[in-house]
Amino acid sequence: MRRRSLHIAEDLAPGDLLTPQNLRRIRPGHVLEPKYFDTLLGNQVRPAVIAETPMGGPEMLEVGLLA
Repeated sequence: MRRRSLHIAEDLAPGDLLTPQNLRRIRPGHVLEPKYFDTLLGNQVRPAVIAETPMGGPEMLEVGLLA
């Protein structure tokens, strides 16, 4: 079974909110699991984030979810 993970789908500026349009569940799944999708929605990104960035590790701290 191939797992999915969460990735940024478009370039985001600091202060942009995570939405269903810019946060995607894609394969391969090497980072944050899709079960966190709803939890991340509505959080602001702190640094600029480029498209295709996987959500995991330092990126999680930057959206403020674990800060």
